[in-house]
Amino acid sequence: MRSVLGAYPGGKVQANPRKACSCCAQQLETGSSTTASSSSTQLPARQPARRRQQAATLPPAYLTAWESNTPHVPATLSHPLAPATSAPRQITNAPTWTFDDALEAADVAALRSMEQSRLARRHGREGQLPPTPTVLTQLPSQLTPQTLSNALILVDKPRDWQDRDVIRALKWGFRVDTIGHVGSIETLATGLMLVCMGQATRLTPIFHQLDRVYSGTIHLGAATETYDATGRVVETLPWRHISDEDLSAAASHFLGETLLVPPYMTTHKVGGRTFKRTALRDGKEGPLLPQPVYVSEFSVSREPGSKEVAFSIKVGRGGMMRSIAHEFGRVLGSASHLSSLRREAIGEFSVQDAWVMELLMPLLTKYRRSSRQHRQRRAA
Repeated sequence: MRSVLGAYPGGKVQANPRKACSCCAQQLETGSSTTASSSSTQLPARQPARRRQQAATLPPAYLTAWESNTPHVPATLSHPLAPATSAPRQITNAPTWTFDDALEAADVAALRSMEQSRLARRHGREGQLPPTPTVLTQLPSQLTPQTLSNALILVDKPRDWQDRDVIRALKWGFRVDTIGHVGSIETLATGLMLVCMGQATRLTPIFHQLDRVYSGTIHLGAATETYDATGRVVETLPWRHISDEDLSAAASHFLGETLLVPPYMTTHKVGGRTFKRTALRDGKEGPLLPQPVYVSEFSVSREPGSKEVAFSIKVGRGGMMRSIAHEFGRVLGSASHLSSLRREAIGEFSVQDAWVMELLMPLLTKYRRSSRQHRQRRAA
């Protein structure tokens, strides 16, 4: 109450006498007004011990203001709430702020040194590659814990299986804790999955840079909301005017690096969150930025008078096949979507050397049962 009365010189303050202290309540009941001259009201003689201890640590310039409960103002400055005079008071000893080039250069050098150290540690970790992994081609003779601690296996993914379903089944069968695969693959697609186990998972950043080879078919005349055969048809356009020369010209349009917008149901992340989950939860499309895709080979063919176009393509990392199939029809002046897809190779790894899940899972089930029996015999 005293600080408020002293901060507004010449003003009247209406307050509830029951909520004020004894001295202020007496002034309010008699109707007396508080002016700027009353701002020097002294504090009661009795002060809390905590306040006396704090006041003892203050310098003399602030001690007077502390005792009078008024803000301390330097002699060169006017009170911010004082009445305005005819001419504003000039600040004589105002500090001058300058940009210190020497300190800035030192900060930049320190940041540069920290970044170089971080990159050196990162390159050092990447340079320490694990031993050459074993490619599992002879089962069950290679099903040993020593081999599985650093191994690769090529798997031919069935249709309508998600890549995480394959990984879950292999993790259960091989009884390994560390397992992963190189490059996501569409649910409707079949073909090669390069699965790494144990120490071989440290090689996945290198395998991600390898080119992929795909084959499949593109359906002309209809566009879907998911850019593939699983989605609802949203657009139908004529396609019979398209010739074989137009197909070849459209395929050459995608050679090199091009920008493509990911499909609506995609696993690309927007704002750190998978866009597919966000779309399923919110039920609406959001902003999707174009992604660069590099195509080194693209060939197409079809039967006379057919709307199914067979293709073979070689793309780099992040090749969005559904987006390529969707834009293929746009380039032709029609609509299209991806009807089938198969991954043929990842770098030098071919699907011809991959294990089929129908043959692999019985072997893994037998291995899992035998390893459990072996542990039981050792425990007994």
